[in-house]
Amino acid sequence: MINGLCVSPAVGAIGETDGGVSTGAYTGMIVGAFVGLIAGAIVANPAARSEIIRQTVFLDAFAQGIFQSAIFSAFLGSLVGTGIGAIIGGRNLKRGVEEKT
Repeated sequence: MINGLCVSPAVGAIGETDGGVSTGAYTGMIVGAFVGLIAGAIVANPAARSEIIRQTVFLDAFAQGIFQSAIFSAFLGSLVGTGIGAIIGGRNLKRGVEEKT
């Protein structure tokens, strides 16, 4: 949710009305990775203390250390940010109106 709140304004500011899906996807990828990096570094210590996270294979990267947690979160954040950015960028695109002759 935090990723979406950060990606949407960034895509709107960079792409405006002529950016399109690609601009939204790449902007979302960059912003999502940055947000994920910060979130992963914050989550690392509480995740290391949680038994349920350490027993789950997929979430075990959060409990390994700050670096592993930050990189894993950056990857997941870039995936989510790419999707959100593509959707927002596609909605913001103004298609040209064809003149009837």
